[in-house]
Amino acid sequence: MKKKKTRYLDNASDILTMAPEKPENDLATQATKLAVGLLTDRYILQLEKNNAHEKERIEKIMQDVHETNTEPTKHRVAFERTCLRPRMWKKLVGAEHGEFSSNRQQDVVEYMQHMFELISRRERVCTRIDKSIPTLTDLFRFQEEERLQCCASQKVRYSTSDHLVLRLPVDMEDAIRKHDPQSNQVSNTLATYTYTCICLYVYGRVLGFWKLGNEQDHLCAKLCDYKGGLICMLTINNEETKNSKTSCNEETMKDVPTSLPIIPFEKCVDRYMQQSTAEDWLSPVTGIRGKAIKSHRLSTFPKYLAIQISRYYLTEQWLPEKHNVEVPVPTELDLECMRAKGAQQDEELMADTTSKEDNDTSLPTPDPTAVNALLSMGMGFTENACKRAALAVSNGSTELAAAWLVEHIGDEDLNDPLPKADTSTSNLVTLDESTVEMLCQNLGFDRESVEVALQHTNGDSGRAADWLFSHMDNLQESISTIKAQQTNKKDTQNSKYTNGIAKYKMFAFISHLGKATSHGHYVVHIKKGSQWYIFNDNYVAKSQEPPFSHGYLYFFERDSQQST
Repeated sequence: MKKKKTRYLDNASDILTMAPEKPENDLATQATKLAVGLLTDRYILQLEKNNAHEKERIEKIMQDVHETNTEPTKHRVAFERTCLRPRMWKKLVGAEHGEFSSNRQQDVVEYMQHMFELISRRERVCTRIDKSIPTLTDLFRFQEEERLQCCASQKVRYSTSDHLVLRLPVDMEDAIRKHDPQSNQVSNTLATYTYTCICLYVYGRVLGFWKLGNEQDHLCAKLCDYKGGLICMLTINNEETKNSKTSCNEETMKDVPTSLPIIPFEKCVDRYMQQSTAEDWLSPVTGIRGKAIKSHRLSTFPKYLAIQISRYYLTEQWLPEKHNVEVPVPTELDLECMRAKGAQQDEELMADTTSKEDNDTSLPTPDPTAVNALLSMGMGFTENACKRAALAVSNGSTELAAAWLVEHIGDEDLNDPLPKADTSTSNLVTLDESTVEMLCQNLGFDRESVEVALQHTNGDSGRAADWLFSHMDNLQESISTIKAQQTNKKDTQNSKYTNGIAKYKMFAFISHLGKATSHGHYVVHIKKGSQWYIFNDNYVAKSQEPPFSHGYLYFFERDSQQST
């Protein structure tokens, strides 16, 4: 993303020079390190020099084996790779989250949302970065409109909520090709990767070829893991090379044909937009419980749009399972059909019965309909747990929320009440200048500390004095925390959505291999120019046929710079 590159890479020198005493806890420092490592050749130049010497050594060994026709011997391959392991970044991002600080695998969507929010909070209070560039949450945030119609009175209510990910449901009823029961069991493996390379430092269970001297002879090098390193078993084998189905000097990835059901992407969009019925809904118009019809649209379309294909569901035994289906996601989208139109002239709106306190948007609120649906499933979870589940899936489908409950059943705070908005920072009060001067002179505190204390206590001088004295041991840290909260609140209220036309182009997607988000493996495909690449841990290769139908989380960029 060009804007984030500009923020960290272009100002890398200033950010790193002014790093705090503990850079391991500073997000700007760690983000800049990551940008320098990934977007520059700093680590490549020395690596190429080291590998050039190693290549000469290996070629000498291969030539000796070829000329003397001796038995293959084991030689340790000391080639290095450009492989960055952002352990400090992972530790920093997960430090404030009990689940993400563990070694257990988490859902990539939840992790992305947590990381984006953390980055945005830290960026707002950091003085070493360019504040004119929008935060990640601003670039991905969009507003969703919910239309709710009371079936008894026919009156409607419109409400909006903010999201970072657009979740599209998957329904097996939309499948247009069923799985053949007589065929082999379909594996959860996304694809079989076949690599052909000219380098001996390819890792893993793959077959590498290095053309040697005579064009008719090839050196077949089979690589395998050995005590944390690599062992190269050298053999001369013409037939194995000739019979190979892959070509030299090319990295490819080919999918294994399967007979999976296919669900058109358009069906997922239709499922998202279709109306749903809420049972046992308490109507504020009639005061009687009954049915309500609700539907969703998008009020704004962000510059970058993240789309999640909801492949996971709960079985009758309350176990999370995965829909083994293909969802062919187009690389170019036009989602104008999803744009919200707001209240219509012929609609009668319900009276707004929410109080000012209840209408505070500083924190997201769970959808009562979704919470009631979870409670009615008889799973034994408390109301607070169901509220947390509804928020975790952004008030999405009941199945997603139920799956979240099962996966987070061991969370210590699962049944705790939801945190309330900090009303102390909701609105900045106008301070009395004489009160500020009086506290500065009588208590000996600087003006900034006094002003923050008064704001925190709504202008009460007595409470402000008590607060200052009770926080003397960590006064600067407490002041910084409160100022950050005030800044976040102000920015949230004043931030503008990066709204624009609803046409997008795909630039990356993440695929999950496994039956549940609690285990398995993630790989990512990223488009650079016109070429797609696969990133699989420390393996990177060109992807000739990216598996667009098997993704879990897709990333799109708006196709035009125009905004509305």
